[in-house]
Formats: sequence, C-alpha cells, structure tokens
Amino acid sequence: MEAFIIPVLIVAFLAIILLGVYFDRKRTNAIKALAEEWGFEFVGAGNDLLAASTRDFDLFRKGRSRRASNIMRGNHKDAKIEIFDYRYVTGGGKHSRTHLQTVVSISSDRLSLPYFMLVPENFMHKIGNIFGYQDIDFQDYPEFSQRYLLRGDDESQIRQVFNYKVIPWYESRNNVSTEGTGNCLIYYYARRRYAPENWRSLLSEAMEAHYHFI
Repeated sequence: MEAFIIPVLIVAFLAIILLGVYFDRKRTNAIKALAEEWGFEFVGAGNDLLAASTRDFDLFRKGRSRRASNIMRGNHKDAKIEIFDYRYVTGGGKHSRTHLQTVVSISSDRLSLPYFMLVPENFMHKIGNIFGYQDIDFQDYPEFSQRYLLRGDDESQIRQVFNYKVIPWYESRNNVSTEGTGNCLIYYYARRRYAPENWRSLLSEAMEAHYHFI
C-alpha cells in the first residue's frame, strides 16, 4: 500500500507546483499587457528594482523571504508610480504564514510628509498601547482613532498632516494601510493581492489618498 501512496503523493505535490507556476506566469503576462496598455514599463521582480524611496518603508522590513514581483513603473498625472506584488513570510514551521499584497508607491514633488505609518488597529496593538506603544489618537475623531494605529517620528507634524480632509477620507475606508515620508507614500491592503484587472481601481484609490495629503 505504501508503495502506491508515495508515488501518488509525489505526483500530487508536483502538480501543485506546476499549477502555481502556471498561474504565476498567467498573472505576470496579464500585468505585462496592462503595463503596455498604460504606457508603463514592466520592470520584473526583485527588491533592488524598486526605487530607493519605496524601499525605505516599514512594510519592507517585516518578516523574511521578502520579494517584490510584477513591478511596473510609469508616470500618472503629476506623479511617478510603481505598482507591484509583494510577499513576506512570518512565523515558522506549521505556524508560518505568507503575506501577499499589491502595493502602490507614489512619488510627487507636491508631497512633503513626515514619516508616518498608518495601519488597521488590531487587538495586539491595543494591548501594546497599555504598555506605552505609540498610537497617535485624535480626540475629535474617535472612530478613526479606534480603527487605525498611527505612528511616526514627529507627532506634531503628523497631526498637521492628518487634518480635516485626510481623517474623514480614511474613516470612509476599511483596513487600508499607508506609509509616507518626504515626497513618497505607499498604499495597500495588507494580505490582499489584487487581480490585474483591478489594479486600475487600486491606483485610482491610492492617487485619491495622495491628493488628500497635498
């Protein structure tokens, strides 16, 4: 019986790998076509291919096995854009978890941001707050403060940036993450990798966020 089961398991394992390769290649081809349609450059895969300003953010220091792929780059309106898939792994053994997301990076001379990180607030963040983990809250916007963790190096500047335009805009969305510094920001939904046909809507949303910070 074992002599029969082992070859079956090997064939099943190889089939899973080949299916993964097939769907990854299909996705890459669709993104290449999208880049051509938009007049963007398809750059390929590799963290070192991202712009230096993009690589500065906290997202790219999380976990291990970090990898950017399907990178496309171009100009949109008055900004330089990078859109790409990004993955990293946390945990170990049977508790390891792969995090996949599609990220939009926007660079614009009209941005002048202090470093900040905005992510959905979870239970562990709330526990951390009890022990002094930084979370910038706004008394006039309790819903925003309840739903998001906001951190950064210069709290007073961050409070100026997160004004009456920015905070209500984020309150109208769920689970979005944004980091900003200088003339660059990244915008994504953690553990949400967008289908290529939905990259346009993600870019549109990220551009809208960027305009609120100007």
